[in-house]
Amino acid sequence: MLNSKQIMERGRDALKGNWGKAAIFTLILVIAILVVSGILDVDNFVKEPVYPDPSKGIEGDLSTLPAYVLLGLGFALISTILWNAVSVGEAKIFIHLVDNGEFNWKHITHGLHKLGRNTLSVLLYTLVLTCALGLIGGGIIFVTAFISTLTSHVSETAGIVIFVIGAVILAGIAGFFLYKFLPTYIMLFMKLALDDKVKSVPAIKETFHTVAPYNWEFCCLSLRFTGWLLLCCVTCGIGFLWVSPYMSASFYVFYKECIADQENYSNDEVLTVSTEK
Repeated sequence: MLNSKQIMERGRDALKGNWGKAAIFTLILVIAILVVSGILDVDNFVKEPVYPDPSKGIEGDLSTLPAYVLLGLGFALISTILWNAVSVGEAKIFIHLVDNGEFNWKHITHGLHKLGRNTLSVLLYTLVLTCALGLIGGGIIFVTAFISTLTSHVSETAGIVIFVIGAVILAGIAGFFLYKFLPTYIMLFMKLALDDKVKSVPAIKETFHTVAPYNWEFCCLSLRFTGWLLLCCVTCGIGFLWVSPYMSASFYVFYKECIADQENYSNDEVLTVSTEK
């Protein structure tokens, strides 16, 4: 496995001669996202319901609430489907760039080839993580609040301390989940772009088993981009047009290294078993 500095160097090498195309692609992608978000706005189609507030003399009008909620859910689903398709297509573009040194715009449509599988894969993984984190977080908040209530009559300070401890534990769990499962989420798009035959659940499992052993390496790689992301803020987001392709190319190099390392490990195991026999 290459270290994070070497992976970033490989990413930069792949982008040589293609920085301009990559930046224009990122700009077009950002504009498209903003345009689609503006179009898929419920307020453009249904009047927002007004909730009653007697203290301010507002009677309210909830007649549009069902349509507002249903349309909002529908637009959210459409946005998710489009975003997943574009993300897989984007992954395919940078896969082709790293492997062949060519920035091929046509690969952006690759995510449409297996649209149902791509959407289901990402939705399943997101849903499982959200539910797991929500249940654990909700449980900690409930227990912390309950203990805080019991101890509040003894000491207000004790209640505050317990609440803070619960908040720290919750933040720690959230951090652990990001460390453990975020790399798989990002690399899942690479897996879907590389393998048209794999189905939704196997894609998640295979990506997790490939990437999870190298979560620390992914964390180190991500942290090396912190300075570049801060530079994006200083440049009012303009730097993101170049940093985003840089990250995408580097992440694919990382994913290739994970696959190669796993294959080498498997081959070593086979060689060891054969030698012992």
